[in-house]
Amino acid sequence: LHSNNAPTYPKFDIGLRRTKVHLPYLGWYIGDIEARLWIGRTTESDYFDDDSSNDHNMIHGQSIAYKPSFIPGFTIGANRICVVKWKWKNLRHIFPSTENYIGSDATEGEDQKASITADWLFPTIGFEVYGELGFDDGLHIDSTPGHTRVYTVGLKKTLPVIKKLNIHSEIIFEWNCTEMSQDFQLQWPYNFGFHHHVTQGYTNNGQWIGAGSGYGGRGLFLGLQVFHKRCSVLAFYHKWQPDNNFIYSKAVNASAADGELNRKWELAWKTFTVYGIRGNCFFTQNLLVELGILNVSTTNPLYRTDDNDDETGGIHWTRNIHIECRIKYKL
Repeated sequence: LHSNNAPTYPKFDIGLRRTKVHLPYLGWYIGDIEARLWIGRTTESDYFDDDSSNDHNMIHGQSIAYKPSFIPGFTIGANRICVVKWKWKNLRHIFPSTENYIGSDATEGEDQKASITADWLFPTIGFEVYGELGFDDGLHIDSTPGHTRVYTVGLKKTLPVIKKLNIHSEIIFEWNCTEMSQDFQLQWPYNFGFHHHVTQGYTNNGQWIGAGSGYGGRGLFLGLQVFHKRCSVLAFYHKWQPDNNFIYSKAVNASAADGELNRKWELAWKTFTVYGIRGNCFFTQNLLVELGILNVSTTNPLYRTDDNDDETGGIHWTRNIHIECRIKYKL
């Protein structure tokens, strides 16, 4: 729900650092808790519109995590974000509420998002599994449990390579899905990252506040990282489709009976595929060198196919080699 992908914004931020919790009177240690609450002021991109009256929005955020003492290595958390118009009266949305939750007035409504996270670490075998389940607006449990759902699941497994030289490795797998649920085919086009009440969407200065890959698609990451106390090398494969919702939206209020949907959009999915190697090494305590070489390909960058192109099957694609070199020196 939130990351450092977008530029920072001014905010009031208060929280509780990781703190041990003991039951009153009994003195039993039941685990660690951490919490945070903030209110910020986001800004739209200079290219969004010429209306200065809507340049800013208000964002409310809460996050809490609990690590129970009776389940070693396990952490569970809950997070909530709310974006509203920049009006002082909208401070009332700092805490979750169903008040004006949908709203008939697009200038007064809010956009709430929430998620539940879990992480389980098994240090003795070097294994970690984690996940996050997010939802937008209401729960909709009674009618469609999958409505507005997004999720991430992943795992990590460490393996020794050369123990005598203290060289180890880690296998990383992650799967993300932020596509709109298919019950929207009976309603209207949808995307988790924006709402008609806040037309700038879930952004600051035109960049996603949350996942940098955006919302509306799916992604797969598989990597092998080998590391030493001074160096690390990552070989990875990353494939993601940034906005499958664009394709799904073509079927809303449409019919597939005549085959036109199939002929025009079946192969039009926009897909990024990246694989390569990245590495970094501290030659001295202050000198860091980072190198990388990646193969980057994009399929259907404009969501367009040509039915009559037999050579490519109608699919457009671009490909390039990306070479990275960074040198950092700390004075």
